[in-house]
Amino acid sequence: MIKSTNVVQRLDPETGAILNSSAPILPGSLSLIPRMASDAAGHVYVSAGSSTSNGRFYCFNADLTPIWDVVVPSVNIGAPCIGQGGILVIAGVGTNVRAYKTSAPCYADCNGDGARNLSDFGCFQTKFALGDPYADCNGDGVLNLSDFGCFQTKFALGCP
Repeated sequence: MIKSTNVVQRLDPETGAILNSSAPILPGSLSLIPRMASDAAGHVYVSAGSSTSNGRFYCFNADLTPIWDVVVPSVNIGAPCIGQGGILVIAGVGTNVRAYKTSAPCYADCNGDGARNLSDFGCFQTKFALGDPYADCNGDGVLNLSDFGCFQTKFALGCP
């Protein structure tokens, strides 16, 4: 969601409460509706600009801290999309098409902050207690102690 202040906001899907906000992006350039996509790791991709001039394409962590941005001519011609294997594709004008390899999600980084630590165990326990399908670590369709063992194993193995 981008408000008139040119910030991206992540909302709680159940309550609509604002969870995170980005710093303002490219003030004055959002003459068209910005386009967004997100990958399995929670990264948020935003195209901001016009269809007739240079715009910027942004990548944020799940908490909306910036990772990188790049100028893309006429970036709002095509919306960003995530393809098979996590390939992010954006299109500008003519032959200006770009593809980026997105990072693979790290299951052990439950809260998506980019670090594996005790907070991830708390996150997993919360998801388990709430019956969140994410907590079915072993994919057997049942939430039980085996899922805790699975999470501990994935945590110990680290992230790609």
